[in-house]
This record gives sequence, C-alpha cells and structure tokens, in this order.
Amino acid sequence: MGQEELALESAQEAVQIYRKLAQTAPTKQEDLVEALDGLVNNLSALGHLKAALDSQQDAVQITRELAKTDPKQNKLLPKTLVQLGK
Repeated sequence: MGQEELALESAQEAVQIYRKLAQTAPTKQEDLVEALDGLVNNLSALGHLKAALDSQQDAVQITRELAKTDPKQNKLLPKTLVQLGK
C-alpha cells in the first residue's frame, strides 16, 4: 500500500472518529468539517471524485447547520463552498 492510500485510510478513520464525537459533543462538528476537508483532498488525489464530491457536500451541509445556530461559524462556509467548486 502506497503513501496516498495510507493517507486516505487515516483521513477516513479521522472522519469516523469525529462523526462519533459530534453525535455526543456538537462542538466537535467543526473538527468533523475539517476532517472531511482532508478526506476530500485525499480522495481527489486518488481520483475518487464522486466520493470526494459526496464528502464535500456533507461538509457544506454540516457547515450550514452550524452557521444557523452559531453565526461565528459562517467563517467556515466560504471555505467549504470553495472546496465544493473544485
């Protein structure tokens, strides 16, 4: 297994961990968005574009929900939308 595949596995594991944490600690949702961003980068690098798009759409949805309850989270929305457009 090459470095890119190992990086992808690590990114996937991070997303799984943050998803579980976010279920009981909503403050971890911002960390989940960042982990999803890393996963998107790894998926894209390996040519898994559909999975990357799905993960980025998930990040945008989470960010929008965060922004509804905490306007300070609006700072994340442009970043996730830019990633979605790539």
